Amino acid sequence: MSAMQENISVLRFALAEAERERDAALARLEQAQDDRQNERREDQHDLRNLLAVVRAIARRSADGAETVDEYAAVLDGRLSAYLHVQAAIARDPARCVDLLTLVADELLRFGIKVGEGAALDGPPVLLTGRTAGLMALAFHDLAVELVPDAAPGADQEVVRVAWRSDPEARQLVIDWTAPRGSHADDAARWSSWVEQALQHQLDAAITRSEGEGARSAEFRLPAICWRADDGAGV
Repeated sequence: MSAMQENISVLRFALAEAERERDAALARLEQAQDDRQNERREDQHDLRNLLAVVRAIARRSADGAETVDEYAAVLDGRLSAYLHVQAAIARDPARCVDLLTLVADELLRFGIKVGEGAALDGPPVLLTGRTAGLMALAFHDLAVELVPDAAPGADQEVVRVAWRSDPEARQLVIDWTAPRGSHADDAARWSSWVEQALQHQLDAAITRSEGEGARSAEFRLPAICWRADDGAGV
């Protein structure tokens, strides 16, 4: 083979490599564009969901309110609980929220601290963004029932929240137990819309019951709503 033929072979090989690199680069570019489009669609979907929930909060917070001030207080509390979670989701690329942090933060808004009135028990669990938002509303309205009976820093246990997995049903079971507070009538307002949202949007099951001086709520969340943190079994 002459030197010219060798040079031609080298050039052909280099051209073929360049074409393969070009094709690979174009494929990566197309994939990146598809990913951005999917992210935009997901962001738009999340925004529509957020606005729908905010509208529902604004509309349903008027249920049972006798004055404008009462409506404003209920609306502010619920919006703060929901938007606090949305801010946490925005900071997390995985768009998940730790269950223990979610409960502890919401109770702290009422001056109830873990170990000082609140007992939380359960393995590390992450809730999906939509689940965390609705559960924050549920925990908020449940916590309202504790006030003003739950004095900040009280030595006695005010509320106990425990969670576990049900492997057979593939559900996360969350149990909330607390003394029956003086705001117990707010339960009707809570169950009229938060419970419906949990059932219709998440396919969750909620059971509320009362015992002697105590009120409890059990939430059963399907597998699409949560996952064990760090991939460990719950």
